[in-house]
Amino acid sequence: MRPNKKTIERNKGKEIPISPNWVNDRFHDLLEIYFNNRKYMRVHDLMGEFVDLARVSGMSMEYISGEVGHARPSTTWNMYSEIFNEEAKEAQQKMQELFANVIF
Repeated sequence: MRPNKKTIERNKGKEIPISPNWVNDRFHDLLEIYFNNRKYMRVHDLMGEFVDLARVSGMSMEYISGEVGHARPSTTWNMYSEIFNEEAKEAQQKMQELFANVIF
């Protein structure tokens, strides 16, 4: 076994090499079981979902960035700015609705 190859522990502590597609294949197996659709989402989509939920929950960008494996929060911001821009639009709309009935 090559030392730089990722492994996963399986039977009786024996380490078996895994291919880069192993996680993706298992993920799609789960999608087939639970949603009857292997193309429901990609593994990478889970990271976007996590970033979205974490940000809405008020977690700091530094924490989120570390959790998704980015060295800098700016990387996370740049990759998921569409999510954050949508969040900002929703907040702006809520503020407009809130102040629509206020008379100055």
